Amino acid sequence: MTKAKSTQTARDKAIEAAVSQFMKSIDHATRREIEKRLRKAIADGIVKPGDSVTAGMGLKSPDADLDVAVFGKIKL
Repeated sequence: MTKAKSTQTARDKAIEAAVSQFMKSIDHATRREIEKRLRKAIADGIVKPGDSVTAGMGLKSPDADLDVAVFGKIKL
């Protein structure tokens, strides 16, 4: 492996590790909030067990010129 390739691989691994750490930190907080809101929606009769709920998440970073939205379904 060339030095340039080795450096790029090390840099990629460092980026992956940093992003992974960030995702773990927001995963738990986000999961708890979604679960709390879905429990309330069910208790209030807004949705029923078995329904599918559309959900989306956004991620922005002006430092990295990042603005991403991801949508999906949560089947209850």
